[in-house]
Amino acid sequence: MVANELVATQAGNLEAFKIEITDQFALAGPVAGSSIMSARGFYYYSPETKSMVKFDFVGDYGWEIHNELLEFAPAN
Repeated sequence: MVANELVATQAGNLEAFKIEITDQFALAGPVAGSSIMSARGFYYYSPETKSMVKFDFVGDYGWEIHNELLEFAPAN
């Protein structure tokens, strides 16, 4: 865990644990050949929803992945 912070999502503002991830993987293909890539990102896990509420990931070549919780209703 990196920090505990308030995270803004479309489902609202939620207290979440910020967890850093660094990933390395190999790519291979007949046209481009092979290469090693790395990416860095953050997961945001909320104890209130018991789920990941946001995910931001940025790779070596500028590609990005962003996901976030759209809606949440507490169970009765």
